[in-house]
Amino acid sequence: MMSDSIARVLQKPETPPNSKSRIAWYIFVRLAQRLTFTLALMLGVIFFVALAISLANRGGYRSIAEAAPEAVDATVQVLGDLFGGRLEAMDELIRVLPRSLGLLFASLALGGTLGILLGGLAALYRKSRLSSIIINGSIIGVSTPSYVAAMFLIWTVVAIYQRTDVRILPVFGFGWDLRIVMPTLVLATRPMANITRLTYTALKDIYDADYVRTAYSKGLLPRTVFLYHVLKNAGVPILTTASVSFRFSLSMLPIVESIFTWLGIGYALIQAGQAGDFPRVVVMILPLVILFALSSILLDFLYPLIDPRLFNAKGVE
Repeated sequence: MMSDSIARVLQKPETPPNSKSRIAWYIFVRLAQRLTFTLALMLGVIFFVALAISLANRGGYRSIAEAAPEAVDATVQVLGDLFGGRLEAMDELIRVLPRSLGLLFASLALGGTLGILLGGLAALYRKSRLSSIIINGSIIGVSTPSYVAAMFLIWTVVAIYQRTDVRILPVFGFGWDLRIVMPTLVLATRPMANITRLTYTALKDIYDADYVRTAYSKGLLPRTVFLYHVLKNAGVPILTTASVSFRFSLSMLPIVESIFTWLGIGYALIQAGQAGDFPRVVVMILPLVILFALSSILLDFLYPLIDPRLFNAKGVE
């Protein structure tokens, strides 16, 4: 009995797990999971694109089951060409990808900035007519399809030109000048509306919190209270909405680029699909899949930075 007590006293105590190592392990596991999901998603997209092109361009199949073997063969072949660097469309991808990335990030920056400002303004004056106008406008923006917004914007520019003989904006074509304005406005419409609505929902209760009243009682400027006390506590839902809006913009990119003849990856994807050029379709669609997956990976690492309590919720600490 005494020897057991002495042994327990002399035994080296267990070292508590290192918090940093556990966080590193969590990051590694989450990254491995996301990368595995991304690879599976890429394979699935390639196969279903091959299946769709087989059904569309090579008639005579009575069922999907009869077209599936050819889709599998096409998937294997295009993967071999992709990893072997034998796809001719890679040069085109290098040329058109920066155009689409510029359009995407310009629309997200515009939609995110205006959405946060309008949502914060609606929450600050939540009992006023201005707040009602902003929220009702955001509902209309969320409900309006991108192609409808594009047609309305084109009609507006054409109508102004017919009445005044003044061309306020170029409608079609690619260029890093005023020609980027109209596709950016269309792509930014729904993200701006989404972020406005979610920012208002997240902030309207925060403005009534005790710590916000305390900040105002200390004489802080409304801008300081908004940036450092209100917006910081609404960062997670706003970031989630921004990520969802980015994915929506990815899905609408081919349509918007085709309408405005913006010669980016979405425009090239539509052209390749109409021609039934499977290798070219794969080259154009994979960057969109990768960007879609990267938005999820980025969220996993930004959430705990914005709100460290999420590490506790995930069992990291």
